[in-house]
Amino acid sequence: MSILKFNKGRTGASGKHVDYIMRESACHDVSFHNVDELKSENEYEAKINARSYAYAQEDIERSINEKGVTHYRMVLSFDRQEDTEQAREQAHKFLQENFKDARAIVAIHQDTEHTHAHVWLDARQTNEKKIHLNPTQYKSLDEKWAKQYDREYGTEYAKDYKAKKEQTRQFKREMAEQKREGKQEQPPNKPPRASDRLNNDFYREKEAKDLGVERNDQTRAGASERPFEVRNSEVEKTDREIEQRESAVKQQVTGLAQGIDEYRQQVERGSQELDRASAQLDRAELESRGQSEKVAQISERIDGLHQERTNNKEIEKERDDYER
Repeated sequence: MSILKFNKGRTGASGKHVDYIMRESACHDVSFHNVDELKSENEYEAKINARSYAYAQEDIERSINEKGVTHYRMVLSFDRQEDTEQAREQAHKFLQENFKDARAIVAIHQDTEHTHAHVWLDARQTNEKKIHLNPTQYKSLDEKWAKQYDREYGTEYAKDYKAKKEQTRQFKREMAEQKREGKQEQPPNKPPRASDRLNNDFYREKEAKDLGVERNDQTRAGASERPFEVRNSEVEKTDREIEQRESAVKQQVTGLAQGIDEYRQQVERGSQELDRASAQLDRAELESRGQSEKVAQISERIDGLHQERTNNKEIEKERDDYER
């Protein structure tokens, strides 16, 4: 049967929970919802990014409110051994429809008879508001998963959920009535719930151990942090790849800086050439003005000579007339 389990994460155990759901013995795939910056082609680098992100987000939230909710934990279980890619697709589809603005890390597990997806949900969403589910929304999550499962696989689990929820409500009413009336009768049998498969002591003890939390301990998880277990060779390989990327980026930055310096030098040379051309133009204008003034002076002298010649002719004419 398809099962959904949703719980508030224990403050102080956010990073440990991510360690738990990404452990190599169970995890076959890690993906991200609204935290694409954690993605990497290298699986181990992606896991390291996810772990670091979970610890960092918890530190941020606890700096705001020491006892505030830092994360939520969700399990989406299938009634069969499902293909990893298909399980990932269904988990992300459920997140998109019900936690559209949430930041989440999804780990697909294939270590049991039933494929299941562990989901770490950041308490703070992409809009910087914290996740808030009212009682109705919280109680309807398993039914929404059942309805999605029915649509995808042609099952009828949603009807079973409604029937079993009604049985549970009837059980609670009978128990409340007996308590109210002070009856000492044998209490009614508690109806079985599918989620009991995920709530038994074995799974609780195992999960508590993996998360580093003592059973019945109501305080935060222990201060000691179990290091993320990856093969040293893979870590070294990842470190080398990161160093190579950093070196390539530095070379690109150096090349860009050199290109910018060359461009600045070209601009400076162009500016100097423009200044020289402007000075030459100014000199040419001054020379042109000087030539114009000389032409004007020569023109005045010529006009003066013409006038003098005209005057001389008139004088000669008058003298000729007088001699006659």
